Parts: sequence; structure tokens; C-alpha cells
Amino acid sequence: MKIFLATFGSEIDSFSPIPTSIETFQVCCLFRPLMDDNEQNWAAAPQLLFRRLAQERQIEVIESLCAFAMPAGVPSRGLYESLRDEILDDLAKAGTVDAVIYHLHGALIAEGYDDCEGDFLARTRAIVGPKVCIGALFDLHAHLTAEMVSSATVLVGLKEFPHTDYAERSAELFDLIVDGAQGKTEPTTALFDCRMIGSIHTTREPMRGFVDRLSELERVDEKVLSATLSHGFSRGDVPAMGARMLVVTDRDAGYARTIAKRLGDELFAMQDEVVSNYMTIEQGLYSEFTNIESISGVSLVKQSVEF
Repeated sequence: MKIFLATFGSEIDSFSPIPTSIETFQVCCLFRPLMDDNEQNWAAAPQLLFRRLAQERQIEVIESLCAFAMPAGVPSRGLYESLRDEILDDLAKAGTVDAVIYHLHGALIAEGYDDCEGDFLARTRAIVGPKVCIGALFDLHAHLTAEMVSSATVLVGLKEFPHTDYAERSAELFDLIVDGAQGKTEPTTALFDCRMIGSIHTTREPMRGFVDRLSELERVDEKVLSATLSHGFSRGDVPAMGARMLVVTDRDAGYARTIAKRLGDELFAMQDEVVSNYMTIEQGLYSEFTNIESISGVSLVKQSVEF
């Protein structure tokens, strides 16, 4: 068995005046094969874990670029295409592979590309053909699209915000892809638009309970291989921006659609409780003024401004 590995991602802010450049990747994570096994870069961790898990099972690994950039503005078309094509050229040179596993982000945008991951996965599928298993790990703040789902075999996203489950989700994706490549499962995926935009923290109730129920569903329902809520990234100005529920089942697309809709509707019903409500600028300033006054004991002269 032979698996191809690569990393390519960033969380692009459509409104940032500072465009993502090759230097943005270089200062965060830009490695060409082969990375040192002891590399400590956080963005390289999933690919290194995929490598280690493959070695433990005596699976041959072919690796390409490991490229990740911290959030910034929209990169040029040329930069995106050059990094994309470097990975795809390596994939073509690798010859026949049984599986492809990527560490992506899900919110990568470039000039002329609203859905970089969809484009990248579709081109990957065109190279390896319809039967090879393609898997991708994505960030919780992803723009999940129909093209991503149709091009990949399995997509697995982080469940936690703050992101504390990279290792668990990476191992989950690896196992699902290997099982699929060996014919033990036949993953089918459904994507449901939750019709929500906002920042959702998973450490507080009722969101904590919702995420725990996703994990429990994976454990107790033998048909459900994976269940992920993608919160979306509100500063990415693309058509697919927003929360989406993703469910992967074994050989049952209809069941995946049913579960995805049920969970998505459940989340929508909790929207007022789970979406963070931030202060306005005026409320924040007034709150800070009163906080300073209470700490210092100094009476602040308040202007006659209505907040």
C-alpha cells in the first residue's frame, strides 16, 4: 500500500490590506521533503503524524510540500497556483497510489479562486482517478463546499474551538482513509447548510454538550464514521461562508443526509445560546471606562454621550 501526503493551507481574511506572500508561508511553515521527524512546527504536526502512523503499519509513504501560512490577506493567483502545482506535480510523479491524505485548512482563498480547496481536491481527483481514496483534515473555521465533498472520499474537521484536537482528528482521518482504501468501508458524505454565521466556542454549554454528542454518535452508531460541525470563517468573503454540518457514513448516503440535517437543525435552534454576542465599540468603551474607575478609585468625568 502507498500513501501520498502533503500540507497546504491558510485562513484568508478577505478584508486584510496585507496580502499573503511566499514570505508569509516561510515564516510559518514551508518545508520540502523530507521534514525531520522531530520537527516541532505545529502546522507540520498532522503530516508527521500521518507519516508515523503509516510507518507503524508498514505502509509506503510519498511526501510533498508542507506549506501553511498564518492568517493574512488574499494571496495572488500566481502564488496559489505555484504551490498547488508543486504538490500536484509530485503526486503525478509518484505514480500509482492507494490513497492521498492532505492537511488543509478550508478557508484558503486566492485571486480568482473562492474555493481553493475545492479546486485543489478536484485536480487531485483528476490525477489519481475515481477509485483512489482522498482524505483531508480541515480546520473548524472552514468554508465547506460541494466540490470539496464530491472530490474527496473523507473530510474530517476539528471539533474543538480553541483547537485542541489536532492529533485525535488526524488519527481519525488516517484510519478512515486506510479502511476505505482496504475496502473495509465505503464512505458516503452529506453536507448541510446550518444558515448561521458567528463565532462559536465549544468550551461552554450548550455547545460543549453538542460537540460531545457528535463524538458519542461516532462511537455508538456503527453506520456513522465521522460527524463534524464546520463553524465557517466570517472574514472570508466567499459564497460558501457559514456553518455547515458534515456527516460521513458507511455505505448509506441517505442516512448521512438525515443525520446531517437533524444535527444542523438542532444547532440552528440553539443559535441565540451558542453564537458569541460581542459588544459594540460604544459598549466596549463604556465598559472599559467604568472598569478603570472602579479599579483606580478615580472619578472619571463622563461626557454627555449616549452609549
